[in-house]
Amino acid sequence: MYRRITCFMFVIFCLSFNLVNNVGAQTFKMLDPYIKNTEQWFVQVGNPILDEEGMAKPNLDIAKMYSLVIRNTGETLNNVIVEAYRNEPNSPTKYGLFSKPLGIVEHGKVAFQHKNFPVSVKSDQVDIVISWEDSSTTKNGVKIQGRKYKQTFAFGVNRD
Repeated sequence: MYRRITCFMFVIFCLSFNLVNNVGAQTFKMLDPYIKNTEQWFVQVGNPILDEEGMAKPNLDIAKMYSLVIRNTGETLNNVIVEAYRNEPNSPTKYGLFSKPLGIVEHGKVAFQHKNFPVSVKSDQVDIVISWEDSSTTKNGVKIQGRKYKQTFAFGVNRD
């Protein structure tokens, strides 16, 4: 009887230790990157790329780190701007994470890469906003600015 109880307790201990290790591993990494694409853009939010000395590291009590890759899959565009926002619980306001003007972005090129940007652990959504313009035209000797466009990509984050 003593041997069965000891064996049972050992099995329970091994299973619970394995579960604790699995949960801890998932808090540091996303299992798969989040990818969204349209006719014009490929947007990927993934694990941080911590390949340089002195880069900010995640602090799991305050913020988690993510990476961002944006590729132009459509035509060449002008005055491209990339912005990122996060939400805050119980608030309709979105908080800016960064804003980066890129200028002209050619077809097929990686337009933007951010290796590690922090997102508060309180947040559960990151919005990536990409805005751009058509090429300018000239009509009757007057330069006409291109039409402005915007696409927003919403990503769920911090959902361990």
